[in-house]
Amino acid sequence: MNKLSISHDVSEITASVDAVVAKGGVAAVISRKGDIVSNENRSTKVLFSRPETDEQAMDIVEMLVRSGAVDLVVTDFVPSAAVMGNAKRTGTEIVLFHS
Repeated sequence: MNKLSISHDVSEITASVDAVVAKGGVAAVISRKGDIVSNENRSTKVLFSRPETDEQAMDIVEMLVRSGAVDLVVTDFVPSAAVMGNAKRTGTEIVLFHS
């Protein structure tokens, strides 16, 4: 997929996460503001993190994308150019949630 998409729709993001998990992939939801996607009844293939600072959030997203360990990252901050370059290399899709 190799892209950054922006969504204001929580149900659209939830559907994206569900689709990745249904295909056997792993998704990560990294949000400073709160839960973008509910973690109720989710499989272990969805990672959730609520970092205390923007810097922690950026570090977590960068580590996950660079590792190639996840297929989809949902976050509420704009990733750096370096993160986007790593996403292209690893094939990780990034969805920016903008409320």
